[in-house]
Amino acid sequence: MDRSVVPAVAAALALGWLAGAVWVPDALGPLTVLAVAAAFGLRVAGRPTGRAWPAVALVAAWLALGFGGAFWLQAQPFAGLAWVLVVVFLVPLPVVPWLYARSFDDAGPGDLEGRP
Repeated sequence: MDRSVVPAVAAALALGWLAGAVWVPDALGPLTVLAVAAAFGLRVAGRPTGRAWPAVALVAAWLALGFGGAFWLQAQPFAGLAWVLVVVFLVPLPVVPWLYARSFDDAGPGDLEGRP
């Protein structure tokens, strides 16, 4: 992907999410999953490795699981809050950065972007 279109696509994603939040608030969960997956996909697009796309799919699945569980537990406020705090915030703290790092080619210890 041409890097000059990245800011325009990112702005369109943000504006689309805001418009969806205002006009279709019931679809906020799925819209958030799509927007985050698209933004993450935009970030990893053009990478020479194919390991990035499974990472995008796993992040989208994690968000769908988080929002789906919160929707399912909406009648139980404490359980829903606990689900969101644990699944959406606490569990991904170590997992998402590790998953993102695994999407890069191994450069070796001490190397930054494959440079000595």
